[in-house]
Amino acid sequence: MKNESQLWTWFLFYSGLPTQRAKTLLVNWQEQGISLPEALAALPGRAGALNLTPSEAARLQSTYPQAASLVALGDLTAVRWDDPLYPRHLQAMPLKLRPALLFCRGETRLLSRPLVYLAPGDLTPKDHRLLREAVGLLMDEALLLSVYAESDQAALLLEELADAAGEALLFARSGLTNWAPTSVEASFLADQRLLVASPLPPGADSQPEWDRVLQQVAMSAVDRVILSGTPTVAAGAASYLGTKPALALQSSEAGNHPILTAPTVCITSSPADILPWFEGTLPQLPSDQKDVHTTSMAPVGEVDLGPPPSAEEILTILRRGGEVPAALRQRLKRKPPEP
Repeated sequence: MKNESQLWTWFLFYSGLPTQRAKTLLVNWQEQGISLPEALAALPGRAGALNLTPSEAARLQSTYPQAASLVALGDLTAVRWDDPLYPRHLQAMPLKLRPALLFCRGETRLLSRPLVYLAPGDLTPKDHRLLREAVGLLMDEALLLSVYAESDQAALLLEELADAAGEALLFARSGLTNWAPTSVEASFLADQRLLVASPLPPGADSQPEWDRVLQQVAMSAVDRVILSGTPTVAAGAASYLGTKPALALQSSEAGNHPILTAPTVCITSSPADILPWFEGTLPQLPSDQKDVHTTSMAPVGEVDLGPPPSAEEILTILRRGGEVPAALRQRLKRKPPEP
């Protein structure tokens, strides 16, 4: 076959074994230092030692000759859970939910960066402005901003990518063979600025009932989480926040959500708090003192500097240092939405 990841794809989804059973076998063999190709090569003689029933061994032997024709990854990459690029936090998920493979389209080396997830949430115009300012501060940093497909956050991040340097990770809601990029997404893929990932088999269609598990995977995969607007994360996904740091960027119009009371969540209405939060200097309120309608946490040592300069004032200052790039001029002059 093409490679070991292609062999894993066949074993998990096309061999005739239930996927959960196949994952259990992979874990057992990994603990014994046995690779999948080695296990298959040992059949039928060592079926018992490999914890395979006679019927399972026979099924594998009958389907393996057709494995190459059953699996066609094309331009997809399948990142195995024993691959250095596999998001390390996914290893903590229960075996039932943990993806053995993360299918990717795009530059998989981006997964080596710290992952920051803009969790799904319904954004008012004010929420949109707050999140856009925060994203602008993080864009082109040594991290990878990630979003859930078809969320308000995904639309905002792709819009910001058009005006700035940087890359992004998009968690798709279907298998990637059935995922059709927009013209903007296709352009970012071609420029290696977008990585699209899904734990679903490549040919799987989008199904609303899968959102809970897919959001759990997205939430679990990352190092940090940014919550914005009124969170729409599935109830189960919230529990997979775990102990990872989270920042809730909330306007006075935001609705309450149980995830906002999690012990690791800081709440702020100031996008400027995003950098102190990353540096670990942003104070954190006890959960019983969190009030999304009144809380505004300021960076340590911050003083009131008055209103920010206008776009024209910023351009005047920048021009003193030389020519201002056209993309930056356009971005500064773009009129923000009304609060």
